[in-house]
Amino acid sequence: MKSSERSFARRIDLTSLQLFVAVCELGSIGRAAEREFIAASAVSKRLSDLEAAVDTQLLYRHSRGVTLTPAGESLLHHARTVLFGLERMQGELSEYAEGVRGHVRMHANISAIVQFLPEDLGHFARAHSQIKIDL
Repeated sequence: MKSSERSFARRIDLTSLQLFVAVCELGSIGRAAEREFIAASAVSKRLSDLEAAVDTQLLYRHSRGVTLTPAGESLLHHARTVLFGLERMQGELSEYAEGVRGHVRMHANISAIVQFLPEDLGHFARAHSQIKIDL
């Protein structure tokens, strides 16, 4: 990653992205603030800081709510992608933490492989489809 890309990434925080998406979905800073249990002034400040970080206007503010600028539409698309990726990452990592995803390497003698393991491994593999088994 180039230093300019790292610098850009440091200027954007996830909370601001989440709030931006909420405002876009609800069309209102006030409604987004209510849904996210935060003061409307704090949401407005986060949005202003986000616009300063990307150096462009993201929202048109009206008396009845907000609409997206073309840059805001682009950011909304990318913000949703980033936030969805983070949710997937969290879900996958929690599966590892809970022991339902991973990799098991087994060593056994021929007798065990032939007599006992086929049935037991079959049950295990069906119960834990996200765990890879090497024998």
